[in-house]
Amino acid sequence: GQGDVFAGDAVMLNGAASGIPGYDDPVDYRASLAYLRDEVRPQRLLLGHPYRWTDGVAPGVVVEGAEAERALAVSIEVADRVAAAWERHAGEGVRDTDSVYSPFEAVAADLGYTADPSHEPWSFFTTLHGHLTRSNDG
Repeated sequence: GQGDVFAGDAVMLNGAASGIPGYDDPVDYRASLAYLRDEVRPQRLLLGHPYRWTDGVAPGVVVEGAEAERALAVSIEVADRVAAAWERHAGEGVRDTDSVYSPFEAVAADLGYTADPSHEPWSFFTTLHGHLTRSNDG
């Protein structure tokens, strides 16, 4: 209906099982969220998966009204938090370590990220590789 948006994977809150949203281009992801929030202003979002709030609770794949606004706000906040953590450590470069978070161990620690990064679709690594690629491109 009017105001419905099939968001799919364009709105990922705090991610799914891996505890972090998975996107390969942080600038485009953030811009698409802002566009949805500021221009489209959906009344109902149909998410691609049962993504979770920052407290780990999944609202379901359909969020409406104030919950749709919250989904966009949380998605933006999480994307901004990940970007800020990346920026704080980008100058250190990436280093291979024995950590399961390698080569992004410092960013994981900064975020307080303790989830298993091996959960498919490996959102932790996809997202941070996207930040690395953007840093290298620009």
